[in-house]
Amino acid sequence: GAASIPGMLTGVLLGLLTVVLGGLGWFAVLLAFFGVGALSTKFRYDEKVARGVAEENEGARGLGNVLGNAGIALAAVVGFAAVSTGEFPIDPDMFRLAFAGSLATATGDTLSSEIAGLFDTPRLVTTGERVSPGTDGAITWQGELAGLLGAALVGLLAVVLLAVSQGSTTVVALVTVGGFAGMTADSVLGATVEGDRLENETVNLLATLVGALASVLLSFVV
Repeated sequence: GAASIPGMLTGVLLGLLTVVLGGLGWFAVLLAFFGVGALSTKFRYDEKVARGVAEENEGARGLGNVLGNAGIALAAVVGFAAVSTGEFPIDPDMFRLAFAGSLATATGDTLSSEIAGLFDTPRLVTTGERVSPGTDGAITWQGELAGLLGAALVGLLAVVLLAVSQGSTTVVALVTVGGFAGMTADSVLGATVEGDRLENETVNLLATLVGALASVLLSFVV
């Protein structure tokens, strides 16, 4: 029940491409995102339904959700495979960090929104105004903390599984900060343009792009 049939098939294809182009370590990081996302969605699901903040289709993630959250990660895997041939003078670590930063965003944002919906004191990220649970762009400190921990988890996995050449502490920091920047961008976009001009899936895609770019760009200044 974690995904619809189209969502499941898309996830399988994405997983296969990740294994072939990146390797088992990359796949394990991707699988961690899917696992954490599914568990957090199902966490106290009946209570979320009663509060009107639950994911539709009994929490089953569809095609758009999978692509919105993992599309940038797939692009990073393809980029890594391309530069690994040695034909392009680009450091493969850039794509490792982009992959991790995008999934740190997706993991952090999913945890943040799923946890925030269980509390009664959300505030709009752009103005600090009190709003109803489930409002686009609303955050709670509990949700933000959960999201930060989710991003840090992906950072730790990146150290163990992606073989980034920088030091372990640096990699965790880059991915965590990138993930937090991405989930913050998601909240800002949700408060300003989601619904009227952009669909949720597009917002997720843009947010994961922010997370990927933030992790990569920060690596040049640390």
